[in-house]
Amino acid sequence: MSDIRYAKSDGLHLAYQVVGDGPHDLVLVTEWATPLEARWEIPAISRRLERLTSFARVISFDKRGIGLSDPAPIDEVATPELWVRDLVAVLDAVGSERPIVFGAHEGGQIAMLFAASLPERAEALILANTGARLTQTDGHPIGFTPEIWRPDEAGMVELWSSGEGGEQHIAVTGTDPWWRDWYGRSRRQQASPGTGLALMEMMGSGPPGW
Repeated sequence: MSDIRYAKSDGLHLAYQVVGDGPHDLVLVTEWATPLEARWEIPAISRRLERLTSFARVISFDKRGIGLSDPAPIDEVATPELWVRDLVAVLDAVGSERPIVFGAHEGGQIAMLFAASLPERAEALILANTGARLTQTDGHPIGFTPEIWRPDEAGMVELWSSGEGGEQHIAVTGTDPWWRDWYGRSRRQQASPGTGLALMEMMGSGPPGW
């Protein structure tokens, strides 16, 4: 695991990490609940990252308001557009002119918006477990139903407190205390319960204009 470094976007410090020195740049725009540091504790995740470094310089970052990056201003609601600006700031800081962009979960929306608005900055776009929006709406029947997606405050507080209830995301947390502890700790490292609720509501609403 390499050192954590910081870029600036709109006056905010953005935590990022670069591992590997392969011939390609690969920027990971993944879900907000995967911490920069805690992911290295999971062999299955760390092995994947190490394999990526065999052919690429792998760039990861915490978006504004998330994890090791500065909190967002109290009156600012996170949006994909702001997170694209954060992505650009990190790429500029590491001197990456035209990376391969990998987007997963809500990171896919950011990756797609980046590639569509700045096509000259993207060598290729890879998407996994994502879509233009994460919830269903009129004219867009693909995704979670609003009822399933709607965050439950009490349930989220319990996840953040002890990791209880995390088995719907990582099944082994239901039987393995280590995983349950890691799951709760990883959530606490990324955001407070209140921030998590606000992010879930924002991500479920879809891009502007939907």
